[in-house]
Amino acid sequence: MIRQSKIRLLSIIIVFFMCGIFSFGQGSDTDSAARGVRQFATGFYDWYIKVAVDADRFKILATQEMRRSLTQELLQALMQDYEAQSRDNSGYIVGLDFDPFLAAQDPCDRYEVRTVVKRGESYWAEIHGVGGCEAHNGPDLYAEVTSRNGAWVFTNFYYPGPFAQDLLSLLKKLHRDRM
Repeated sequence: MIRQSKIRLLSIIIVFFMCGIFSFGQGSDTDSAARGVRQFATGFYDWYIKVAVDADRFKILATQEMRRSLTQELLQALMQDYEAQSRDNSGYIVGLDFDPFLAAQDPCDRYEVRTVVKRGESYWAEIHGVGGCEAHNGPDLYAEVTSRNGAWVFTNFYYPGPFAQDLLSLLKKLHRDRM
């Protein structure tokens, strides 16, 4: 009887230990880094939705906030895309035809960071548009965030759905198509 109790107790301890190992690194919102990512992404979206509504894309990308929030690679790719569209006289859309940070042509009233999950060396923040738009069953997009030089920055944006893609890949494809 005592032996069975010890085996049962040992089994329970092993199960809890294994659960801890498998959940470690999953990056739930409870760790301080995930909270930092949530705070960074929330601050960005609170700022961005206020300035994005009728603003010039070039002016927004030139802001200090944008330069602090995006990796250099992402910022340059967006600038090239916007420049190509502004130079094109064909009447066709040769660049992005939606807001890459909102995954929409018509924005919602606000954007919420619902879940932050660690994936490898980065964190993915689940972004949901709320109010003034059609109700969403899932996230509008996922923002990939990493730490660079002690600060959080967006490294990419992922768009779920039947035509799932990411912003950097899309910008590279549009650039190749313009060649």
